[in-house]
Amino acid sequence: MDWLMNFFFLYPIVMSIIWMIGGTYFYFRYERNSPELPQLKEFPMVTIIIPAHNEGDHIVETVEGALKSEYPNYEILVVDDGSTDNTLLYIEELAAKHERVRALVLKNNMGKAAALNNGLLMSKSDILVTIDADCILDSKALHWIVYHFIRFPRVGAVTGNPRVRNRTTLLAKIQNGEYSSIIGLIKRTQRLLGKVLTVSGVIAAFRRQAIIDSGMWDTDMVTEDINITWKLEKRFWAVHYELNAIGWILVPETPSGLWKQRVRWAQGGIEVLRRHKDIWLSWKQRRLWPIYIDYLLSILWAYGLLFFTALWIVNAYFGTAIPGWMMLNPIPQWIGSMIALVCLIQFVISMAIDSKYDSTLYQHYVWVIWYPAIYWLFNAFALIRALPKALFKRIGVAALWKSPDRGLHVVKSGSEAAPTLSSAMANSDSVIIDAHHLVSTQRKIVEGTLVASGLTILSLGLIFLTLVIWFFMGTYFYNHLLVPAYIGDMDATIDMLSNLFLFALFVFLVFFIWAKYNIKFYAHLDRRHNVGETSPNLLARMLNTTPQAVITAQNFKISIMEVTEKHMHIQAYEGSYSVPVQDNDVLTVPKKLSGGQQ
Repeated sequence: MDWLMNFFFLYPIVMSIIWMIGGTYFYFRYERNSPELPQLKEFPMVTIIIPAHNEGDHIVETVEGALKSEYPNYEILVVDDGSTDNTLLYIEELAAKHERVRALVLKNNMGKAAALNNGLLMSKSDILVTIDADCILDSKALHWIVYHFIRFPRVGAVTGNPRVRNRTTLLAKIQNGEYSSIIGLIKRTQRLLGKVLTVSGVIAAFRRQAIIDSGMWDTDMVTEDINITWKLEKRFWAVHYELNAIGWILVPETPSGLWKQRVRWAQGGIEVLRRHKDIWLSWKQRRLWPIYIDYLLSILWAYGLLFFTALWIVNAYFGTAIPGWMMLNPIPQWIGSMIALVCLIQFVISMAIDSKYDSTLYQHYVWVIWYPAIYWLFNAFALIRALPKALFKRIGVAALWKSPDRGLHVVKSGSEAAPTLSSAMANSDSVIIDAHHLVSTQRKIVEGTLVASGLTILSLGLIFLTLVIWFFMGTYFYNHLLVPAYIGDMDATIDMLSNLFLFALFVFLVFFIWAKYNIKFYAHLDRRHNVGETSPNLLARMLNTTPQAVITAQNFKISIMEVTEKHMHIQAYEGSYSVPVQDNDVLTVPKKLSGGQQ
């Protein structure tokens, strides 16, 4: 079992080294000297699709934030997916007030994937930008997104850069570091290698032809963003990562909200592995194999954590001694300090890189020690919970959604929040993300002064303890005077560090060679995609409706859609459109719901 114990210890350290080197290499090669805005010779139409379900608290701020975009040619399409709160009322007002805003109202909750599919049906452009209903879009984001679609014809999707804007609780602060250190570095590294596990569902962009070519979003997947990424890459569409496409988001701030989110993410990843296992049957899909293997290893590591912890409990409390296994103590000792040190180094590197987009990141470094200590284990157990849910989930059952946990603290600034957040890169000090900009009474309820001070002192103590341990680990003085059984053999430690250094050097050489030759090769490869037509006829066949329904839906300011077992019905709010009825399609003008003439 030595190999299993070595895997359990080395897997997080090895992957951290890969992410740190890959992210740093990506930064110096592609990010460091990027201009404030890319040079665009044309400005194609962009449709911003905002799917929403019971998002009355956030939808106005999100839409008005998107309206602050500096890009000259875009429309905003809000898709209300069967909301039962006041979301629809806000959408009606926004559509009536702003010329760029249109709306699609789904009578029944059909799930986010169905909302996006129907949003594509109603959109007018070839570039679709999807954002969550709590995302404040940076004013320059569309320029950077459009640049990739114009510059690289093989790009089918661009994933943006989500940044956390509610940072008052411990969970929110840890997630702020996670989005930078874990998610940011992983996406940079995966992009360098050529395949990305997933776009960010909170802010992503797609080429219309690529989505249609890939069969559109699957409505039975828990995480539509991971699945559509794999569908695009299996069809050889490139997925790019654009750090300047920033979206300011709200994250869960309660353990229950975070648990539901992470179980859903993990379940979605496992469902994707299950559905796309056929990539092992095709040599052409070999560039997806490393991502598949990495996710499998993460599942194995999570269950290894459960196994070793249970074994330690058995040995410690029931006296069932297994030779050589008592060292598997979940309480951090030498192994724990090693992982903690690597984690601290990783966060230093990631925050140095991401400070270009958010200069306030360093203020939250004190909280990152909790990531390997508690938060990491939290995610591992969420993965353990998600595996049986994903394996026993019935295929073909629609994945409906509920409005997720948006955090305890909401910036109640109305339309004024969007321009402040949009100017983040120009003036980081004005970003509405720090505690003094948030609702002070809510902060006192959730995180009182004494609790916050105690957690800060404890966090600093854990960081200090980790650094002290490794300071003395570097000297023979520590080895001779303190307990060797606690820190391990010094010679073995030096050998292990030497091996990790050689491994890091090897990883750097791999990235250098791959980026210098293979990235260029694949970037210039002239693949012919079987795109087919993108006409209303094709959309009608894919969405089980008629071409006339598609045409009229694209012309409506606000549409109502109801899907039955046989076909969909599309109705207009206004009575100013001449809508002929063809075949089984029902296109009528209903009673007046709001404003305007019937």
